[in-house]
Amino acid sequence: RFLGRVSFYDEWFDSEDGLVYGGEYLVDLEAGYKLPMGMEITVGGQNVLDTYPEENPGARAGVGNRYSQFTPFGFNGAFWYLRMGFKFGR
Repeated sequence: RFLGRVSFYDEWFDSEDGLVYGGEYLVDLEAGYKLPMGMEITVGGQNVLDTYPEENPGARAGVGNRYSQFTPFGFNGAFWYLRMGFKFGR
């Protein structure tokens, strides 16, 4: 099985910084394969294009946060995973 998802986050306002940040697209992908005896293996990634929000222009002036702490999609970049599943019973 395959999963592909594109999410768009429109521009947003950070009330603490008093700034408007631009929108971004994020892409998530996942592929799974059923194995014998009820097992399944899945590999995937969230934000596979490693998109980051706009940088906080005040960060270099000593504010400390490179990105706004309120970004709607986080500021950690891509996240990759491998998952194993097993179904008990029939």
